[in-house]
Amino acid sequence: MRWVIVAILILACGGIFALGGYAGFEFWRVGRVANEMETERLAPPDPVQPPPEPPECAEGLAAFAAKDYEATTSSLEVCLDALPDHAEARLARGRANAALGRYERADLDLSRGLALRPDVVEGWEALVYARSQNGDDRGAVTAADRWLAVQPDAARAIRMRADARYRMGELAEARGDAGRACTLGDADACELEKRMRAARKAP
Repeated sequence: MRWVIVAILILACGGIFALGGYAGFEFWRVGRVANEMETERLAPPDPVQPPPEPPECAEGLAAFAAKDYEATTSSLEVCLDALPDHAEARLARGRANAALGRYERADLDLSRGLALRPDVVEGWEALVYARSQNGDDRGAVTAADRWLAVQPDAARAIRMRADARYRMGELAEARGDAGRACTLGDADACELEKRMRAARKAP
C-alpha cells in the first residue's frame, strides 16, 4: 500500500513540475512577444520611397537645354504629373512657357519652383520677365525684390525692377535703380538711365 502512495506522490509532483515548467515557458513566450510588439511600436517607420522618375523628366530637361520649348513643356507635363515637386522640371517648364509667351502658366510654375529652389536666379529672372510681359508690374517688382534677397548685386534684377517702376510712375525709384544697375555694369541699364534723363528734360 505504501508503494501506491509513493507512486501517487511521484505522479503528483511530476504533474506539478510539468505544469510549472509549462507556465514558466508561457510566461517567457508572452513576455518575448510583448517585447517584440513594443520594439516594433517604438521603431521609426520605414521611410516612404519616392515614386520612380519617369523618363519624360530627363527628356524634358534635355529638350529645354536644346531650347526646344514645345517639347520641353509636353515632356515635363508627364514628369510633373508624377512628381509635382520636381523643382528642376518645374522651373524648366516655367522658363519654357515664358519663352513661348505663356506668361500666366510661366508664373504658376516659376512661383512653385522657386518656393522649392529659391537659389535659382534664372528662375527669378524668368518670373520678373513673365510678370512684366503680362502687365503685372507690381508683381514684377516683388519678384525682383526676392531675387535681390538671393543675389543682392544682380544688375539685371535691378534694371528690370527699374523698368517696372518706371512703367508704374515711380520715377525717382526707377532712376535710382537704373543708375545703380549701370554702375554694376549693365549696359542696358545705362541706356535706360539716359532715356529717363531725356524724358525728364523733355517739355
